Amino acid sequence: MNETKSIKNYRWKPAAREGDLPLSYKIRLIAAGWRVQEKEGHTVTYGKRAHKVEMVTGEDYLFLEQVK
Repeated sequence: MNETKSIKNYRWKPAAREGDLPLSYKIRLIAAGWRVQEKEGHTVTYGKRAHKVEMVTGEDYLFLEQVK
């Protein structure tokens, strides 16, 4: 998949160990004002005011897409 300004792919080892975001990362998202709006499998949509981001974790990767 090609990266664009609104889509980012990362190789990320913690996703492989946890199968999800580590708790410490979730706590930081909440502290920064992001809230879970929707969750389906490994895809989680976070929202903060008018912004939405879809986050997908899998074996050794993290995929982020700015939805709104």
